[in-house]
Amino acid sequence: MPISWPKPRNVITLFHNPSADISFSAMILLRQAQLYDRETNPRPVAFDLDVIEPPTGMTMDQRRVIDAVIGYQNQDGAERAAKNGTHFTPASTVNIAPPLVVSWHTNEVATGSLEPVKEILQKMREKQWSIQEKEKLPPTPWQDFTRRVRAWWTLHD
Repeated sequence: MPISWPKPRNVITLFHNPSADISFSAMILLRQAQLYDRETNPRPVAFDLDVIEPPTGMTMDQRRVIDAVIGYQNQDGAERAAKNGTHFTPASTVNIAPPLVVSWHTNEVATGSLEPVKEILQKMREKQWSIQEKEKLPPTPWQDFTRRVRAWWTLHD
């Protein structure tokens, strides 16, 4: 019998700045994305949320990874700036604006507004739910029977 190891959950880290209102909004958005609600969030996203506040801060390794990811994401911006003749500031010299949200499994960094955070969550939601729907098993005979009885009952009620 083969052993199947559970796949690790995605980890998202919010480097929280308590003095910034947008950081609180990002924290609320991330926590609401994890909760199931029939009307507002029928497809919750499964991830572990780490909230790190200023006294702890980020490690140098985390800072290097974040700089590398932001630099990679901004390579297109540098090329566009060179074509347009505008000035482009590399990410490593830019002070990162709150909220700073890092998705470690997908190597994505969102900073400055809530839109990039929503995009990260949407990508994760689409990936998780497409996998779940592919792995969806056919109904058991008992589930199929109860579904048919309910359908018959509603027609003949």
